[in-house]
Amino acid sequence: MKPFSLAVLGLSALIAATPLSALQAAEPLIVVDDHGGVSALPYYEALNLQPRTGAVQRPPIPIPQIPPSMDAEAQMLPVRSAKLTPGAVARRVIEAAGLQPFFLIGDDEVSQAWLRRHAVSLRERSAAGLVVNVETAQGLERLRALAPGLQLWPVSADDLADRLGLRHYPALITATGIEQ
Repeated sequence: MKPFSLAVLGLSALIAATPLSALQAAEPLIVVDDHGGVSALPYYEALNLQPRTGAVQRPPIPIPQIPPSMDAEAQMLPVRSAKLTPGAVARRVIEAAGLQPFFLIGDDEVSQAWLRRHAVSLRERSAAGLVVNVETAQGLERLRALAPGLQLWPVSADDLADRLGLRHYPALITATGIEQ
């Protein structure tokens, strides 16, 4: 027999000799990051899998609930994006196929005037708004009152500013360009 064949034969024998219980004794997986989504549990339940004998049953981990009286959005304020300030944004072309239009604004006079001028166009494009600098819930509501029908979310956008090479707002970002 060739040395390679002997090695394969030896490895096969080693794997076959490993007790199944040793392979099953591994610790359960630990979730490091959860991006949400839909649970796969119904698919596993449909398989009607039987629990392993001797497995330790752990109680389910309770999911914390936000009390209904707590306004989660107000808890996120103030929002500050240190890398973005009101100012002029030069128009430029980008290639981001499939990107849904969105815009960046703040709670300042420049953004408020821009939002009033472009509200109809933004609604027609179904653009989502990121309010990147806002101190209070009243400031956020003031912006929402200027453009009913548009979704506005308070979000710090320093990372986004770096990725897009932006230093100023208000700005509209689409699949083909950045403009003001």
